[in-house]
Amino acid sequence: MSFRVAICSLAFFSFFLGILLSKYSILTRQRAMLLTILPTSMIIGAFWHSPRLPNSSLPPAQSDYSSWIVEIASLPKRTTKNYKYQIHTILFCNPNDTPTRWDTNALLYLNAADSSAGTLQPGDIMILTSPITPFKKSDSISPFDFSSWARTHGIAGTAFASSRTLFPLHARNNSLRYKNLRVHGKIIQKFRSLGIEQPELGPIVAMTLGERSELSADINQHFRNSGLAHILAISGFHVGIIFLVFQYLTKPLITRSFYSSIVRNLIPMCFVWLYAAFCGFAPSIVRAATILTIYASNYAFQMKINRLEAFFISLAIVLLAQSSAPFDVGFYLSFLAVAGIATFLPFLQSTMRLQRMKNFKKTIQLFNISLSAQIATTPLILSAFRSFPIIGIIASIPASLLAFPILIGGMGIALLPETTCIASLLAIPLKWASKSLIFISQTADRLNPHILSNIFLPNSVIVLYSCAVIFLAFYTQFRKKILFYVSASTFIGAIILAIL
Repeated sequence: MSFRVAICSLAFFSFFLGILLSKYSILTRQRAMLLTILPTSMIIGAFWHSPRLPNSSLPPAQSDYSSWIVEIASLPKRTTKNYKYQIHTILFCNPNDTPTRWDTNALLYLNAADSSAGTLQPGDIMILTSPITPFKKSDSISPFDFSSWARTHGIAGTAFASSRTLFPLHARNNSLRYKNLRVHGKIIQKFRSLGIEQPELGPIVAMTLGERSELSADINQHFRNSGLAHILAISGFHVGIIFLVFQYLTKPLITRSFYSSIVRNLIPMCFVWLYAAFCGFAPSIVRAATILTIYASNYAFQMKINRLEAFFISLAIVLLAQSSAPFDVGFYLSFLAVAGIATFLPFLQSTMRLQRMKNFKKTIQLFNISLSAQIATTPLILSAFRSFPIIGIIASIPASLLAFPILIGGMGIALLPETTCIASLLAIPLKWASKSLIFISQTADRLNPHILSNIFLPNSVIVLYSCAVIFLAFYTQFRKKILFYVSASTFIGAIILAIL
């Protein structure tokens, strides 16, 4: 079952949901149709029409005399023997032909001993005389196919260069994106000047700037195997921290007037979007900031929009802004996690009876939020990564607690001059928190039983399970028995298909 067929099935299911909501007077017909058909129709449009994805092909004829005009599109990532850059091609030149504009991306490797390695800056325009070699399809049984991932993200191949095959044009692209990346490079140097080096530097840079260039392969693998990779990827969790911090700082401005709710919700949202701009408007942070903006605006202006309506409105806005979003598995994980929290969190909170455990209330709430999101996203995680780290649910609690000082301390150092004593004082607990986070990921990786591994689930099972979660979310909101019955039957259908 292809991914397109799965999306079309989800669209049909959403249409059925809209009919059900209007037939039983759960929502008015107009609102039900708007909230269900609009997002899924945009998903179908993104798949069947031309999404704004980069080209992932190469010219058919590359000779020894061919050359490229490229620009450096990332910060350098140091490996054992090389520096790795992402480059964006501008022109392809053959000796006997007119230069052709060629818009694609590639990975560039420079030997660490080369004079130009590590000195290239984002936006630098270069002449590359080395050929760009396309990726070979993997023959291994690994669940992750890098060649397919690269094609989806518009990365066509790799090039190995040296100072003899890479020449500067003494020109630079000064677009906002590249200026932002150069600022990130200066902040990374600031961290190093304060005594923060590898391996502690990697998680700090990833969580503060959204840059994974300083993450070593070993540390990255520990976080993936332990199920804590979401801590490093800037998402709704990090956006929520920024929002809560500034909401707390604006507390003295709150009065009993109508404008107090506006101040308490919209001022923190402005800082959230500034943080999104600082991180280069990565798709994951834009999704999270959009969802949070809809919810915050609902409370700020006291609009009568329930949480599920806000969920579908934010889904529609994200799809309008990013037509390529359905090609990213993070898109589905983000919204399924939000639906899972809306569905399972009230049940877990009532089951735990938090009023009797006041001393551990915040810790238990954090665990319940993590567990709710994991329940909703488990089938999709199994399908995408072919494994599910069970120990990661427990390890995410101390990891989440450590993420707060890392994010706040990292942002503080990024905004302060490195010569101030406050920056030097912040560097000490920041380094300790990053070291503790790495230790947790390594311990969880060693203890992880990997019971759920090498499991393949067809797309039909994922679609049915996701729809069951959405139906259950509507049941928790409106308490209509028909929604519970449909959710239960859909869930049973998913189990039967998984067994067969």
